[in-house]
Amino acid sequence: MKTVCVVTGTRADYGLLYWPIKALLDLKDIRVSLVATGTHMSEKHGYTVNAIKKDGFQLDAEIDIEIHGDRPGDIVRVMAVALNKFSTYFEKNRPDLLLILGDRYEIFSVAQAAMVHNIPIAHIHGGEITEGAIDDSIRHALTKMSYLHFSSTEEYRKRIIQMGEEPGRVFCTGAPGLDNIKKLTLLSKSEMEKELGCAFNEKNILVTFHPVTISEEQTIKETTNFFSALSKLPANISFYITMPNADTYSENILTIINEFKKQNLNRTHIFTSLGQLKYLSLMKHVDVVAGNSSSGIIEAPFMKKAVLDVGARQKGRITSTHVVHVQGVTQDIYQALVKILSDDFQKKLDSLPSIYGDGEAGPVIAGKIHDALMTGMKTKSFFNL
Repeated sequence: MKTVCVVTGTRADYGLLYWPIKALLDLKDIRVSLVATGTHMSEKHGYTVNAIKKDGFQLDAEIDIEIHGDRPGDIVRVMAVALNKFSTYFEKNRPDLLLILGDRYEIFSVAQAAMVHNIPIAHIHGGEITEGAIDDSIRHALTKMSYLHFSSTEEYRKRIIQMGEEPGRVFCTGAPGLDNIKKLTLLSKSEMEKELGCAFNEKNILVTFHPVTISEEQTIKETTNFFSALSKLPANISFYITMPNADTYSENILTIINEFKKQNLNRTHIFTSLGQLKYLSLMKHVDVVAGNSSSGIIEAPFMKKAVLDVGARQKGRITSTHVVHVQGVTQDIYQALVKILSDDFQKKLDSLPSIYGDGEAGPVIAGKIHDALMTGMKTKSFFNL
């Protein structure tokens, strides 16, 4: 029996890891050790560890890394706490493989601890580029620490190989977030109105805006201009806002969102954490997904939704033609919103192809992990192109 430790640090990465975890649990000779950390343990961010338990998963550990504050020093302190606590965890509970996803700072510390303890790492969503966030550097560093790689597109797979990873260990599986859309029974419009406690408007926009973690000044400017543009839209449009990640400079965004709510009281609805089912169900029933979240780049086009991507945070990601990019200038944002809300743009969405897979990533990821564990993992060597 081989043990795969899966670490989740946020509501977002848990939703993406859900189906790979389920697929691993279906394998007879694999034991899954699931660990919750990061904002899952934070009251401010909805204490989402309860959502994991509600889904029926058994947690092996709940590791609080004491997330408080949004200044660079606060983030470094959290990373240090995570490094220390996960080192202790891996000393007592040594898995055969660590499975992680994405590019967050707390997962970087988890991977560092595993690397020093000589625990092989499997990484999902490598090879991508997001020039407006420090996540970009973290993601590439995780690639170099990892043994197995699961990319969301073929171009990202080639980029991982370009970084010196042996092609036989790099697999294009598609994005596991699409598995949720394909396999979950999403809530109806009336069910969502009951869950959210409000009725949908004539037009509706799902909004998620995260910090540009390379610059506080740019974060404030882009956020201010984005919400100023939203305010210019007519009263028959409502906004459903999910709160930003626990990233550097996130408090600036919270302040701007709360002020926006005061000015647009009757048509603005704010949620700390919706969970995957309600988030994707909400996405299904809105007309536009707007902001700078990766879910707008990856999941929304698979659901045939119009997307407005604002500013620098997601710069560099491959996108489908569902997505319109604008810089963080108020008038440009407003004009782009008018364009993608128009009947002409909305009518062509169903015919546009999605590019991040077919919604079957989970079983493929689990299968490749199983094969690697059963055949044995050799020492990594640099692959020269």
